Amino acid sequence: MSYAIETATSDVRAVIEPEIEAAWAALGYSLETIEWPNRRFARPCAGPWMRVSYPQASTFPFTYGGPGNVVQNRRIDLLAIQIFAPKNGGNAVLIAATDRFRSTFERRTFGEGVRFREALGPSESLEDTWAGSTFSFPFEFIEEITLT
Repeated sequence: MSYAIETATSDVRAVIEPEIEAAWAALGYSLETIEWPNRRFARPCAGPWMRVSYPQASTFPFTYGGPGNVVQNRRIDLLAIQIFAPKNGGNAVLIAATDRFRSTFERRTFGEGVRFREALGPSESLEDTWAGSTFSFPFEFIEEITLT
């Protein structure tokens, strides 16, 4: 269970992003209120919204040789999720979203061996007129590299 290095990032995100959308929709929110990396986004005037990012990644050798000159790296990435709600509206939205995403990702496996670890956070984040909660999920997968 591994991903070719040429497509690993996009392949793995194609596995993860529908899970993010399903968890957000299960909370009763529109998919239009998700801010994805490098996509145009207009914040709602009122009501919760979320930001998704992948701020960090690192790789480590997993195998050093194999059939067909293919080696593998263990890649560890970070999925960061920030949930925002209007200030002075209480924390119920933030707590419910944190619980939903933890139950969706924490210590779960998706696709071809995309394994999530324990959640980091939540921590408070503030932005303009928004109160927020930031948490992240380290996840790992194996990527294959063909040596020439």
